Amino acid sequence: MKENYDILILEDHLGTLSVIFGVLRSLGGNFHPVVLSKSSQVKKLLNKSDLRFDVILLDHFCAEGRSFHALDIKRFGAKKIIAMSASSVCNDELKRLGVKRIINKDVNKLDAFADKLAILIKEVVSEELGHAAKD
Repeated sequence: MKENYDILILEDHLGTLSVIFGVLRSLGGNFHPVVLSKSSQVKKLLNKSDLRFDVILLDHFCAEGRSFHALDIKRFGAKKIIAMSASSVCNDELKRLGVKRIINKDVNKLDAFADKLAILIKEVVSEELGHAAKD
């Protein structure tokens, strides 16, 4: 059974990041996070890299006023992505691209966000374990 998980977090809101790290800590396991807070970092660093991730947490807007949806979703895999935007329009955009795990984030209700996020991370990890067992 895999115990180490590479997790990409595309989020720029520090309160949300704090909650995400709390969720990861509560889940146990060894999560190895990469956090990017700008869309330009996605374009310059990720899309051109050979990095792979087990779980991807994908917000929509970043402080630059651009979108984290610049991520090459086909290359990284829609099944690994958890969309977490406050905008249902933005989340619907990802649904059309094959992302199935969606959290409508409300920064004023981060406890509910944390509960849902924990469930969805467990789903992605379980699915990844299933694929690893078949390989």
